Amino acid sequence: MPADTVAPSYAGERARGKKAAPGLVRASGTGRAACSEARPRAYLPAVTIRYVHAPDIDAQVRRIVQALGLAHIDGRVVCMRSMGSRARWTLARCHALSRIMQAALGVPAHYVIEILSGPFDRLSAEERTKTLIHELLHVPRAFGGGLKSHRYVNRRTVQKLYETYVRRVRGLE
Repeated sequence: MPADTVAPSYAGERARGKKAAPGLVRASGTGRAACSEARPRAYLPAVTIRYVHAPDIDAQVRRIVQALGLAHIDGRVVCMRSMGSRARWTLARCHALSRIMQAALGVPAHYVIEILSGPFDRLSAEERTKTLIHELLHVPRAFGGGLKSHRYVNRRTVQKLYETYVRRVRGLE
């Protein structure tokens, strides 16, 4: 096979034995071109995500915690608002300080609820509250640095707790 032809181990045009672009060489044994120019990618300019404390969200989280009796959630849950994220379907995220980081830094577990400013702010008040309940449910009772999975944190659980929250806030319970 000529040196300027890519081996037919690629999909598409390369598999049909077409000539490689000038300057591209086949990486030995990998079946892929050694240069990053082999597969053009869409240009996405670098975006810096900015984080700021969210006292309004923090106050709402405290009200939810108190109304639902989530006693295991204390002052070590911090709410932050982020701006500049490109996430398409994400409204909020829950982050945990892992056990190895706790041991290395000599601090207890901490959790961060990150609110993606654009998508979250466009929600109705009801959906914002449900989103915060959803994120709070990821924090386990042990408060050890882990996160509960979506097997437990689901729409049914969130809806039940939201209805309880509304009843308690209105003073019906």
